Amino acid sequence: MKHSYWLVSRLGWIACLLAGALFTGGCSKEAEEEVAATPPPAPTEETAEATEAPAEESTTEAALVPMNVDDTLRGSDQAVAAKDWGTATDALLKLQMSGSIQNDKQSWDYNRRMTVLQDQLMQAADAGDPKAQAAIELLKKSRRVR
Repeated sequence: MKHSYWLVSRLGWIACLLAGALFTGGCSKEAEEEVAATPPPAPTEETAEATEAPAEESTTEAALVPMNVDDTLRGSDQAVAAKDWGTATDALLKLQMSGSIQNDKQSWDYNRRMTVLQDQLMQAADAGDPKAQAAIELLKKSRRVR
């Protein structure tokens, strides 16, 4: 009985992440124009300090950069095979936010890769892999940002 609950909760978690990815993937042009028309906030003392410190490239910086979908998917496949969870997660999140996915085939390919990645991440995290847990946290954080 415990095993079936684990499977159902695991599949439910995957379904929620996939539904969230599909839901947030369809942003209208009006919403994009509204966001683009919003002026940036005035810098405060805290934000000035934050901009002075060197920062790693984030997935939000890739939001407007067009990406080659097939190359990115192949790269994420290689990263998953090498258990490089951070690279695989970052590549798929950047691809999703870039707006480069243009047709149903690319969307299905992306969603299949994301589902496989999430499954692999859960297995690795259950086995105690801290990098897998960090990648899961990155996925969770990306859902809250939108």
